[in-house]
Amino acid sequence: CHCPMTTEIYSGKPLHGAVIEYPSAGYRVFYESDDNYPQWCLFNGGGGNGYFCPEPMTWMIDAPNLNLPDNESGVIDLAPGGIWQAQTKIRLEDI
Repeated sequence: CHCPMTTEIYSGKPLHGAVIEYPSAGYRVFYESDDNYPQWCLFNGGGGNGYFCPEPMTWMIDAPNLNLPDNESGVIDLAPGGIWQAQTKIRLEDI
């Protein structure tokens, strides 16, 4: 599954990321990214394995080969010596 990332309001504050709840363990995981990760991929190894992995991404899967403009596919043209930076944060919160 591949989806564009949007910022949502969670508990009255903007959240750019994923919230995964584990009620039986009594906590939730927040996986947040800055706007430099405009795409997310949700991977679960084909399902039935007891896990899934939200992955922040800069571009769509196979973006250079898609017939889409760079600003839509996420392709970044980084020149030699160029710099690209992004941040992610993972935190736990009791439910």
